[in-house]
Amino acid sequence: MSDKLLDLISEAKDSNKTYAVFKNWRTPPDIKIISELHANNKERYARTSIIGKYDEKEIDSFLNECLSVYDIPEYAFYVIKGSAGHGHDTHKDPYDIIHWQCSGSTKWKIGKKEIGKLWEAGQAKNEKDGFTKWKVSWLEEPDTFMLEPGDIMWFRGDAGTDVGAWHSTLNLDDKYSIVFDAGKEEFPEY
Repeated sequence: MSDKLLDLISEAKDSNKTYAVFKNWRTPPDIKIISELHANNKERYARTSIIGKYDEKEIDSFLNECLSVYDIPEYAFYVIKGSAGHGHDTHKDPYDIIHWQCSGSTKWKIGKKEIGKLWEAGQAKNEKDGFTKWKVSWLEEPDTFMLEPGDIMWFRGDAGTDVGAWHSTLNLDDKYSIVFDAGKEEFPEY
């Protein structure tokens, strides 16, 4: 088995998987570096774009690996800060994601077969965080696992298809992650 992220994600895609977890993939940057990148954003679970805003070898190496998987001109690259006891309700993202857990532990649930409906047409977007609200019924028990510092996870986005990976998260600790979003998803800058 290859240890290149490109090969591992290609293998997962070729096997028609909706996600893959790579435990202890790479040592995260010092938490001080990550918290400084996120310093201007005071939201509890907010994303801060870091494109062109860092000078750190490990972060640059991760971005280059992500770009070897997705040779695309537009993408999002950001830090997520999450508080213990919080996370995201069940949803799916519009684009494929490569998520690097840098600190803290997060419990993930991710489903292979599921059904979702918008709660109500008038409540399609949650005004506070911009995420679409879904009412989800798992058709089978979702996979549940922990992401810990150094773990990397890839999962499929929806991008106009029905193959996106439904997932929810719960942070067991305060945490930071660095995320590569294989599309130009718009989100507020703080």
